[in-house]
Amino acid sequence: MYVFLNSEPLIGILPSMCISVLFKFYDKDGDGLISMHEIAEAMQLACPGLFPKATIEQLVRSTMQNFDADKDGYLNFVEFSNLMRASGMDLSNNSI
Repeated sequence: MYVFLNSEPLIGILPSMCISVLFKFYDKDGDGLISMHEIAEAMQLACPGLFPKATIEQLVRSTMQNFDADKDGYLNFVEFSNLMRASGMDLSNNSI
């Protein structure tokens, strides 16, 4: 699996480190939580022009419904890690 951050591949690092880097990328305001707005912003950066705004909003709502375990409207680090696992990031390997 290849993960990219600012068009640079994150290859050969521990998956837990990669998740930390990705979490910080999504957590734009640095409050330790990822908001619906921050998820939408990251999706727009990852797929510019691919989805209409309404589709992105629906994907974000679905993401929050499925992964915001404590239902506070934000993803914490554990919830975000669960999202990454569900999207195919294998945390059992030593590297990506």
